[in-house]
Amino acid sequence: MSYLIGLICILFVFLSYKYDHKLYNPYILFNLWWGTTIFISGLGLFGIYIPNVNTYFLMLLAIVFFNLSAFFKFRKINKSTLKITINKNHNNNENKSIKFVIFMELIIIAYLLKRTILVLKLLLSGMSYQTIRYEFFYADNINNGYDQLVNAWFVLPIITFSIILLSLMIIEKRNNRVLLILTLISVGQYSFSSGGRSLLLTSGLILIMSWMISKDKVKVSFLSKIKIRISMIVLVIAMFTITIFRNDTLGNPIIQAFKTIVLYFTAPYIYFENLIGLVIQDKVTLYGGAFFGGIIDVFVLFCRYIGFDLTQISTHVGKYNQLYLSVGDSSYYNAFPTMIFTFFYDFGYLGIVLESFIFGLMANYFYGKMKREDSTASKGIYIIIVIMIYESVMRWIGTSATPWIVILLLFIFDKISKFKKT
Repeated sequence: MSYLIGLICILFVFLSYKYDHKLYNPYILFNLWWGTTIFISGLGLFGIYIPNVNTYFLMLLAIVFFNLSAFFKFRKINKSTLKITINKNHNNNENKSIKFVIFMELIIIAYLLKRTILVLKLLLSGMSYQTIRYEFFYADNINNGYDQLVNAWFVLPIITFSIILLSLMIIEKRNNRVLLILTLISVGQYSFSSGGRSLLLTSGLILIMSWMISKDKVKVSFLSKIKIRISMIVLVIAMFTITIFRNDTLGNPIIQAFKTIVLYFTAPYIYFENLIGLVIQDKVTLYGGAFFGGIIDVFVLFCRYIGFDLTQISTHVGKYNQLYLSVGDSSYYNAFPTMIFTFFYDFGYLGIVLESFIFGLMANYFYGKMKREDSTASKGIYIIIVIMIYESVMRWIGTSATPWIVILLLFIFDKISKFKKT
């Protein structure tokens, strides 16, 4: 079944490329990523269990309905009808906005400094990086409940926004050394103090996508290409180093790192299979709340603060996906049961169909908007959509406030920098 899905994804890639010859087309990216990971999951590498036919069929439903959204055409807005004009003080406004981002980065660096020093002391005392990673999520000595909110609502959105802005500026030859240095420090602090690779992976993806969507309209200089290559090499080395430090098993570190990569991106399918029965037993229906969980949780927390007894969306979704379950011979896994695990919480099996289609519509709309407008906001928002596609084989990141806040920040930055009402 995994081989069949792989072939179907190849067909969708071919059809998408025939219609639009851009490799960063969301349908090409989605089908390549899902098709590749599902195909590999069927090989049973490193003893990882192979999902059953029913599980693969649900994945196929999600893939098909995501692709069906390509047939939906959005009406193009006539920009001449909008009461907006180009701001003559564009550069001045943009510089002010960048200075504000720099100020936010300074606050983040100061905030993360205490955690960075604490983790360094723990490492020097003999604590393993794997234990530090565990305590980051499940203990209060490194990252308590308050810190988790600050991370999701402030630290990660600002860092992600800065990476997107900085990447686009580098490609468009608008360098800002202060923002570059501060962003590198904050990314390094967060990754080191959390023992996580996701921010490094996201940074690499943002850099690649910024180059892909800009290279047709902006001639990338030789120096910029060198910077991109050096940045990618540094990110790969950093991710490989963290992987080695987090791995407590003996053996060849390269093979163990490769096993980690395979497990990371292909085990979500069997992990979903192990969890779905538990969700069905709960009979919880969130009616679309899980899809926009990161937004809704902001209001839920406010309601709880003023006295209402409400359960966060993330609490429902996280009830089971933090369970460590066996997904193969001596392999255990948690946290990533694919995006359709979240979709199932909304409308059951209908949610897999409906919300995969809605996700496809989002990708379709923002891709078209980026091609029409070619603005910092439209490029940045589409990059967030690509990050969602990348994450979708593991989880639906819409349950976190981070991507929605970044989208809001990009919209605000664009409006402040470039436009004013007449």
